[in-house]
Amino acid sequence: MVGHPRVDNPWAFGEKIRREFSRWGLAKEWALRPTVFLPTFQKHMGKTCGGFHLHPLGRDSRSWRVGQFLLWAFREEMGEEFSWATGPYEYEEKILPIDLINGTDALRAWIEGRGGLKEFEALSSLGHDDFLRKRKDILLY
Repeated sequence: MVGHPRVDNPWAFGEKIRREFSRWGLAKEWALRPTVFLPTFQKHMGKTCGGFHLHPLGRDSRSWRVGQFLLWAFREEMGEEFSWATGPYEYEEKILPIDLINGTDALRAWIEGRGGLKEFEALSSLGHDDFLRKRKDILLY
């Protein structure tokens, strides 16, 4: 589940992003079900949030990709009201949590710069072949 207090109508927001969601190739992998919820912990605890239940539609649904898309979509919707958690996060106090999670600040810069799908495709391919090569010998299945 993902959302934000500023999203007061997740149904309208869902309609607004549906075309982009399909263009990114995510509509066949994920279903977004609009919802309103009240977080009980973390950043927006106790504030009513509009957002989505995320439902993978298959084994190959790419969770990282849908997560980056939703960050992009929320930033587009919220504009300058969108903000990143500033930490500390886990054991790190200097690097922003989003940069630590992604392993780079490039994705945050892409979102802040209002980049598009073409730029995202280039970013998401960085290091991918190296990752696949390194994991090859440790796969169990």
